Amino acid sequence: MRRARTAFTYEQLVALENKFKTSRYLSVVERLNLAIQLQLSETQVKIWFQNRRTKWKKHNPGQDANTPQTPPSSDETQIQPILPANPITSFSSLLLPPIISPANSAVLQGTSIPLTLFNLNQILMPQNVGFN
Repeated sequence: MRRARTAFTYEQLVALENKFKTSRYLSVVERLNLAIQLQLSETQVKIWFQNRRTKWKKHNPGQDANTPQTPPSSDETQIQPILPANPITSFSSLLLPPIISPANSAVLQGTSIPLTLFNLNQILMPQNVGFN
């Protein structure tokens, strides 16, 4: 069954276009960061970039898609990333609040869970446990 077409918001499109202007190909980490920032799945970001590269190649025949365009001018809208520039070394510094009941909150106050790529994937893509 086909997936429903994604209707991107204006803010998401601006951020995607700005990122495309700097790099037509994203690394896995860049794609993950952008997906988190825009509240999209990694697949949605990946497919948007594939489609945008196809459109770019159609309008720019003979040009290399790997060569970045000139940086956007200062008057163009820029969306600042929420996550650190180098998430591989910085993910350990990001912390999630614990998931606890109010009764246990006094005991575990100040406790946090380090955010890693492994548990980030579990948070973003929860498994359907118990559905057989």
